[in-house]
Amino acid sequence: MHVIQYIAIKSDSAENAHGSVKQYLETQMGTDPYVSPSWYDWFVVGGGRWATNENPYDDEWYGDVVHQDDPKFQEYLDTAHKYKLEATMDDLKYARKVDVAALLDKIENDQEGLYPMYAVTTELYAFYCLYKQLSGMWGPDSFYFDVEHDSTNLAHMKEAIDKGDKDWYLVPVDFHI
Repeated sequence: MHVIQYIAIKSDSAENAHGSVKQYLETQMGTDPYVSPSWYDWFVVGGGRWATNENPYDDEWYGDVVHQDDPKFQEYLDTAHKYKLEATMDDLKYARKVDVAALLDKIENDQEGLYPMYAVTTELYAFYCLYKQLSGMWGPDSFYFDVEHDSTNLAHMKEAIDKGDKDWYLVPVDFHI
């Protein structure tokens, strides 16, 4: 599966923002080709299948990297927010289907099989997904990540811009999970 994410970073040019994001993401993946500590297994900086480039898998393409003064900057933020909101509402919908009282009773009454409790993991998963969204954990349903503040919260970058920062870029990245 592929997801688009908009990575916020401070830089002096679109090309350098692209390169810095690429280096950051490669570092997060680690060096062992069989074990990835990240939530993604590969990526294309520059937008991949969402890129406006003729060759979407050209990971040297930085034509879709936008500076904070570019009108597409807000468009990218709006897109990320829209996708995150949809994912959160989906997680909430699935969590609402769980009979919480029955789930807690099941856990309380199955003290012999607590390790592990496969019978409740699918029900708990709905809450885990909702927890990840609401706690700000970076993952495939975040759609935005701020490298400077190590955060999925738009407020940190917006506050920096309001205080006068003039060097923010958004770098679209196509992640494979």
